[in-house]
Amino acid sequence: YKGKVVSEVYQGIEEDIYDANTKEPWIWAGGVWGGDITTVIAEDVIQPKSTAYWFFSMDNVAYMDLTKLDMSQVEDMISMFSGTGIYVTDTFTLKGIGQWDTSNIRLMGTSFRNMAMNATTLILDDISGWDTSSAEDMYYMFVRMGQNCSWHLDLSSWNVNKTTRYDGFSLSVESKIDEPHWVH
Repeated sequence: YKGKVVSEVYQGIEEDIYDANTKEPWIWAGGVWGGDITTVIAEDVIQPKSTAYWFFSMDNVAYMDLTKLDMSQVEDMISMFSGTGIYVTDTFTLKGIGQWDTSNIRLMGTSFRNMAMNATTLILDDISGWDTSSAEDMYYMFVRMGQNCSWHLDLSSWNVNKTTRYDGFSLSVESKIDEPHWVH
């Protein structure tokens, strides 16, 4: 497909909810935990209700384009990218997330934890404009994300008025993130 080898195509996942016990069907792609997937592209518009654990421990993913992922109905994105690309030692790219409608997301904890942890280059959309006014939980959200490469996020304008749990928000990468003003 478009010059790439497609190993699996998943459809109809908008209503499914995944958590620490019920894993998304692609987690065992290639017969190994985290799969042997290296590229993830949302080719069609997908409007899920939850993206919790969607890309959890997809260890070998180096490129993601999630431009067509419509997050407007999502309330839970816990561990969405946790551990994604952990085996990538060169460039990790995550694009398409900068324009997401995140206004309904309540649970964001550990969403980027350990993502691209060993990469030397991290290419990531600017997410400073995310609407985080509904967010209640941001614990360990960015812990160790891209810790071995140079990057910076200015999240100081995020609205965290409802956020009550934010412990370890940017643990190990504090110097790479301008944190929101925690009001609690």
